[in-house]
Amino acid sequence: MLKKSVRVVRNPSHNFLGITHTPYMKKYVIRAPFLTGVFALLFALPFGKNTELKEIAKPYLGEYECVQAEYGNHDYLSRFSSIVLELRDKNEFLLYYREKNGKERTVRGKYFYDENKKTLKLSTNKGEFQREFPMEKGVLNISVPIHGKLFILQFAQK
Repeated sequence: MLKKSVRVVRNPSHNFLGITHTPYMKKYVIRAPFLTGVFALLFALPFGKNTELKEIAKPYLGEYECVQAEYGNHDYLSRFSSIVLELRDKNEFLLYYREKNGKERTVRGKYFYDENKKTLKLSTNKGEFQREFPMEKGVLNISVPIHGKLFILQFAQK
């Protein structure tokens, strides 16, 4: 019997594993490590109970310091050593202030932030106060008429 010589011709678009390397496949070979790295980074982020992603999810959360407090034409901010409004998770707020004589007071309540209207609706737990105020770019402006005079508070995010 005669042996036929068989000549093996390799296709240059195949590697030794038989995987085709077309220009279409090369795009995926280049993109795959990048996408794998992005997904690894996303899943490596700590998504636990104590995670704070407020910059992405709810940028209005946090503490706001009072920068202006007026009643009529009188400056009331000078009477206080600190006035702080804290917007917490679960739509709860805490307003606490300390007068210069040492007296402290805390007010708790609920809030609702409307992203479309850029307003913050505050209501105390006892239901004695419920109003809506404009809030943009980390600044909350509160103005309430009391006995014919306007009480103005302006809070800026810390």
